[in-house]
Amino acid sequence: MLKIFLKQLKQSESIKDTFGIFQAYRCLGELNLREGNYRDAIKYSKIGLKYFQNKKDSWWQGNYSNMASCLAKSYEELNILDSALYYAQIGRQVDLTYFGRNSNIFWGNIFGAIYSKLGATGTSSRIFQTILQLYKKLP
Repeated sequence: MLKIFLKQLKQSESIKDTFGIFQAYRCLGELNLREGNYRDAIKYSKIGLKYFQNKKDSWWQGNYSNMASCLAKSYEELNILDSALYYAQIGRQVDLTYFGRNSNIFWGNIFGAIYSKLGATGTSSRIFQTILQLYKKLP
């Protein structure tokens, strides 16, 4: 997959296709996160954010949120918790604005892990309990 996304990036750059460049960097960030290459995930996601078009539609905002979650999770895995919390807060706010309360389930997992590592076990426990209650209410 890495070769495919790097090829997409090269092709998109050659024709100055900012949408394709954005997509390639987003995919490279997420791929590296899933493979445990957290520093590369951060590098690619941050470059991709430079190509983000702040359009007020759910597609762009959802992809912005995806990049924020990739950054939050990568920083959390590297124990750079202030940065993890920063990107988690940004991504959650975007999701709440555009997608509503159901986004709390997704972001709760990230916040719970961050607060657990920060030693705020009470906060972490409350977050995980809230997630469980939200899951129980899903159809």
